[in-house]
Amino acid sequence: MKTETTNYSTAIGRSVLSPRYVIALSFDDLDTDITYLTSHDDCLDPFSLNLLDYSQWVNGGTGTQLPNFSLVGPVSSNDIITDTGPDGTDELLWQCTEQEGGGSPAAAASGGFDAALTGIDDTLTYRYSIWVKREHLTSGATYLGLSRSTTNTIAGAPDNNPYFFVADLPVINKWYLAVGLLHGSGYAGADTGLSGIYDPDTGLKVVSGVEFKIIPGSTTIVQRAYYFYADNIGDQQWMCRPRIDIVDGTEPDFELLLGSECRIDGCITSRNYLAC
Repeated sequence: MKTETTNYSTAIGRSVLSPRYVIALSFDDLDTDITYLTSHDDCLDPFSLNLLDYSQWVNGGTGTQLPNFSLVGPVSSNDIITDTGPDGTDELLWQCTEQEGGGSPAAAASGGFDAALTGIDDTLTYRYSIWVKREHLTSGATYLGLSRSTTNTIAGAPDNNPYFFVADLPVINKWYLAVGLLHGSGYAGADTGLSGIYDPDTGLKVVSGVEFKIIPGSTTIVQRAYYFYADNIGDQQWMCRPRIDIVDGTEPDFELLLGSECRIDGCITSRNYLAC
């Protein structure tokens, strides 16, 4: 077995980034290629600086045993499984499965969770994110929301049911990054346009969202991630890597969060042709 190793870079929004990972190409005696992603030291550690500790997720669980995550919908709609994540490797996913069908309002919650953080500083800005994938384009909707009791609109009015967005995903069986921005209580600016759903292959926002700010004096924020009102029994949504980062300059940059520095653009098909 012969092995050759080379560095590759990737691109997002037409801006070429520096090399971020190593590809090892192994060849048997017939020069048949096998491609391995052997290391990606600059890829984002899902737990580093992440205020949401989802290390409590356990394969085969339902979410009922998690101290910081409260399931939404019936227990039978919520499962923690091991399956293929956004970078093509197996990881823990939160699986939502509709049990009743009928769409809105009959179906109600098709699965998801509330994850609370206590002891927060209301003057800081927080970036929410989670990866999401659906198997049906129009059955039900994907929700990413915030606390019902500690959230103001960007204009400063209390919102008792705030969501960064309620949306369908553009393509089935593809992972997208959902992002929301919660400003500190003293924020006086406009919506920056960050909230929304992003395509990791292009880096582009494919669904727009809105931003909020914290009610002054609040000490708790919540990430609400749901699948709601699915039409058919058995319709599913998957979520993984829930995050909340403090936006103070130490948070992972957006390209790293999106995973663009850990992806291979194109493919490798032969020993002499290393991109396509």
